[in-house]
Amino acid sequence: MLDANSVTTAVKQTLSAVGAGLNLGVTYVSVPIKTGRREFELLRRLGCSRETLRTRHVDEWKRLVVDPNLKDAAQYAIAARRQYPNSLVLNPSCLEVHGLEPADYHSLWQEVILSHARQVVATPDWALSEGSRREINRAQEMGRPIVDQFGVTLGPTDLTAGDRRARDHLISEGWSHSEIDELLPPILDIRGQVGKEPVRDEPTHIEVALQWLQQERRFQRRFYARLDDDRTRNSFHDTSETSWWYRLHKYWDQAEIASMSSDKGREFLAKFTAVAVGMLESIVRVHGELPEPAIPSTENLDRLVPQARRKKLGHSEELSEIEANEVGAIVFAWLSRERLEYVKPGTDPVVDKTHLDEGLGRGAFWHKQLFDVYWNRGVALGPETLAGRQQFAKFTSTCVALLETVLWAKGGLPARRYEL
Repeated sequence: MLDANSVTTAVKQTLSAVGAGLNLGVTYVSVPIKTGRREFELLRRLGCSRETLRTRHVDEWKRLVVDPNLKDAAQYAIAARRQYPNSLVLNPSCLEVHGLEPADYHSLWQEVILSHARQVVATPDWALSEGSRREINRAQEMGRPIVDQFGVTLGPTDLTAGDRRARDHLISEGWSHSEIDELLPPILDIRGQVGKEPVRDEPTHIEVALQWLQQERRFQRRFYARLDDDRTRNSFHDTSETSWWYRLHKYWDQAEIASMSSDKGREFLAKFTAVAVGMLESIVRVHGELPEPAIPSTENLDRLVPQARRKKLGHSEELSEIEANEVGAIVFAWLSRERLEYVKPGTDPVVDKTHLDEGLGRGAFWHKQLFDVYWNRGVALGPETLAGRQQFAKFTSTCVALLETVLWAKGGLPARRYEL
C-alpha cells in the first residue's frame, strides 16, 4: 500500500512530467468531495456526527454526498478547461487511493497548490467544504490568485464574505456556532496584507444570473434533453407549439406583460434565458461545437476555426445525464468567456439600462437585437453551419446580458421553486 508521502511525490512528479511547470502551470479546481452542502444536509437529517455518518451510514453518504459531488466536480473541471485552454486543469476528485485518510488528501493537495498551481478556482459551495477551505487558505498564504467559476478574481474581502454567508446559512438551518467550528476550519483573514482588490460583499449581477441559470438547466436536462434535441432537428423556421420559437416567445411575451419591475416578470425573463441556453446546448449536441468566443460575426470562421473543432459533442439518441451536463458545462464556459471579453470582471453590465425603458415589444432595442439580428441570422445560416451556431450563441449571450442588465436595474430574482 502506498503511503501519503509516496502518493504526494508521485503526483508532483507526474505534474512536472506533463509540463505543469512555470510555463504551463496548474489551474486547481477546488471542489467539495466528501463534505460540503450535501454533507451538512444529510448530517442534519440523520442527526449524527461526521464519524457516524461515514461508518454506519456509508452507503447513504456515498449516494447522497460523494457521488453527486463527483458529478459536480467533473462539470466544473470541464468548464475550467474551456475557460483556461492554456493551463493544465486539475480536478482533485479524480484521485482515489485506498488507505489514504482525509488529512492525507488535505496535505497532498496543499502541496500541489504550493508547487504547481498558477491559480485556484473556488467552485460554488467552497465555503461549506472542509477541504476547499483548507485549499483556499493555502492559496492565500502562498499568494496564488483565487477566482470563481466565472473567472472573477476573489480577494480577501470576497472570501471572508463568502465565509460569512456560509455560516449565516448554516445557522439559519439550525446549526450552532460550536458545531460549525467543529466541522469547518476558519478562513484566513488577510485583508490589508495583500494587494487592494474590489470589495464585493455580495455576488455580482452576472454571478447571480449564471448561478440561477445553471441550477435551472441542471434540473431541465434531467427531463427534457432528448425532447430538446428532437426540437433542434426540426426546422428552425417552424413556429408551431413544439418549436424553439414558440417556447422562447411563450416566456418572452409573459415577461413583457408582467413587466421587468415585478418579480414575476424577472422570473419569466430568467425562464426565457434558460430556454435559450437549453437551445444552445442542444444545437451543440446535435450539430457541433461553437467557434471561440468574442469573434465578430463578420470574421471568416473557416479561416479562424480548424476542422478538428467542428465535431458533435453529444450522442443524442443515447444521451445520458452526464453527457448532457458535460455539454452544459461547455456552453456556460463559452458564455462566461464571451462576456469577459467585453466586460471587465466585477463591473456593471456593458449595455446602458436606459434601453429597458423601451420595454420588450417589437421595435424595442432588446427585441431587435435578439430576434431581428441574431435569431434571423442564425435561422438563415442554419445551425448545421459554424456561422449559424455562432449567431445562436450570440443570441443566447445577449439573452444573458439582458437578464444581467435587468437584475442590475430592476431588482433580483425570486428563488427557484424546485431543487435537484
